[in-house]
Amino acid sequence: MTDDNGSTALTILLVEDEEDTACLLEFVLQKNGYRVIHSNNGQRARSLITTMEPPDAVLLDIFLPDTTGLDLLAYLRTQERWQKTPVAMLTANSESLDMRKAALLGANDYILKPVSPTRLAMRLNRLLMDSPRTKTG
Repeated sequence: MTDDNGSTALTILLVEDEEDTACLLEFVLQKNGYRVIHSNNGQRARSLITTMEPPDAVLLDIFLPDTTGLDLLAYLRTQERWQKTPVAMLTANSESLDMRKAALLGANDYILKPVSPTRLAMRLNRLLMDSPRTKTG
């Protein structure tokens, strides 16, 4: 997708069920030039993973009303086209067991909420720079 300046905007799939958090994250991401596709539940996220082209990155909440982000991550990694898509887990839970599970399932980063807009942009930029999907040269 191109923006008003004719440049290609990177796409982020945001899976977050808390409306206030999702609105804030979307705002911050859009202010930083990203195109955001939002899902507020696991069922819709699973459908998007099945049908859409992989985005440049995924921000995935661990706690969702109808599944867990860890289950969605496992499903995402079974989809061949999505295997190299960078995924950052979002959670207010700092339990190391969840972090380990996320890493074993293929998460690239683990971001604790609440996260400042500056820190989110920094972590997302690093995630994208390290991604084989968005590296150039």
